[in-house]
Amino acid sequence: MTGYATKEELALIRGAINAGFAELRGEIAELRGDLQVKITGVRGDLEVKIADVRTEIADVRTEIADVKSDILRWTFALFVTTLLAILGLYFKK
Repeated sequence: MTGYATKEELALIRGAINAGFAELRGEIAELRGDLQVKITGVRGDLEVKIADVRTEIADVRTEIADVKSDILRWTFALFVTTLLAILGLYFKK
């Protein structure tokens, strides 16, 4: 016994290695497919969440515009009433 492998043994080893690599390639391809499906699902979920956030932002902007309008009206009303009171006191003399 020389300790070296024969050509037949090497061929068997190569065949086993090639079969193992083929099996690994198949598993990797399957995992890639699963990963792509999951990524697509996550993208869909993110698009829905982004749409929800945009809707909420639009609602907040509307509320802010309403508050600005109310503040402007009240400020104007206060200014006019204060001006009328001052004019009333001025002309009372």
